[in-house]
Amino acid sequence: MDACVKLIAGNGGTFPDLLEQKTQTQIHLAIQQMKVQIKGLPRSKSHHPAEQMYSHRRI
Repeated sequence: MDACVKLIAGNGGTFPDLLEQKTQTQIHLAIQQMKVQIKGLPRSKSHHPAEQMYSHRRI
């Protein structure tokens, strides 16, 4: 634990600042990735999960 604190203190920034920056970047990248994936997905005709679940029961 002490080694981690010393490393962080030696980085020229406080731990919360570094953590927040890294987390924000990761969240931003994840959101961008999700947007790309969503655009690539084919649209289904039935949007309600129950419709998709029971679609095989239709007569």
